[in-house]
Amino acid sequence: MSQSMDIQEGMQVYGGDQLLGRVERIHGEGFHVNGLHYTRDMVTRVEHNRIYLGDSGLGAVASMTGASSGMSTTGATAGVRGTGTVAPVGAAREDDLAGEALRVPIVEERLAVGTREVDRGEVAIRKTIIEEQQTVPVTLTHEEVRVEERDVADRPATGDKLFQEETIHVALRGEEAVVAKEAFVTGEVVIEKDAVSQERQITDTVRKQRVDVDQTSQVATGTAAVSAMNPATDTSAGMATATPAMGRATGYGSQLRESMLVLGADEGRIGVVKEVRANDFLVNRRLARDIYVPFTAIQSVTNERVMVAVNAGDVNDQGWPNP
Repeated sequence: MSQSMDIQEGMQVYGGDQLLGRVERIHGEGFHVNGLHYTRDMVTRVEHNRIYLGDSGLGAVASMTGASSGMSTTGATAGVRGTGTVAPVGAAREDDLAGEALRVPIVEERLAVGTREVDRGEVAIRKTIIEEQQTVPVTLTHEEVRVEERDVADRPATGDKLFQEETIHVALRGEEAVVAKEAFVTGEVVIEKDAVSQERQITDTVRKQRVDVDQTSQVATGTAAVSAMNPATDTSAGMATATPAMGRATGYGSQLRESMLVLGADEGRIGVVKEVRANDFLVNRRLARDIYVPFTAIQSVTNERVMVAVNAGDVNDQGWPNP
């Protein structure tokens, strides 16, 4: 049917004009409503978040309600439930456990570390101007006047201006330094980027679920009654009776294991076993410091639980050491 793909958990289910309930869970061949199993071919239509059943669906309801005419309710339920289905956490019923296994998922988180490109900043490379004094040798040529008076042989002097004063000008030439500046490339800076790999340790907090089983044992009636709370028994009266007592810790050390639940005499939670030593064991407590509990304080060890002879609220008053 085309509507079968539209069936979802939580939808209201109607048989005619009667509300039968909501879809509790869906599996391959059908779905459950109020503990009853309906197949998909019982559905006539799905609209407006509602599922409507045909006459075959109403007949299944009638067969269930008619259990008083010769079929027990448990038997009727077993007749319509599928086998091998798993109830979700929080939806378990006592009659569900009678014919099928209840599987409770245990969830934990794990770190998955990946990489992504991010902006790591920049490197600024600047070129600045530095002034300095530079001296360069140069050879300059200039003219100088050399005056030399010499004696010559006497000879007659002629002319009208022999005894007039006069000034003789001699032009002198020379070289001067001319400074010119030229730019030369004397080197270069090569800028490159290299990819560098670096091992890093990434630390974060993850969560996981832990299952603590609190099982209450019922003491059987009769001469063979045995207390599940204490291995020490007294059979002098013809039956095994529990004798929990402070200080009877013989053999308890070998029964302790890590992660066992530790309870007080009032069945209040103290913590879980973290470490077992020769004469005591370390208890990991929530929101409190861990504490070493001596074997002599054990009242009983059974069913993955350790019970001590003091109330949970009085543990800090016992003077037991901390690690």
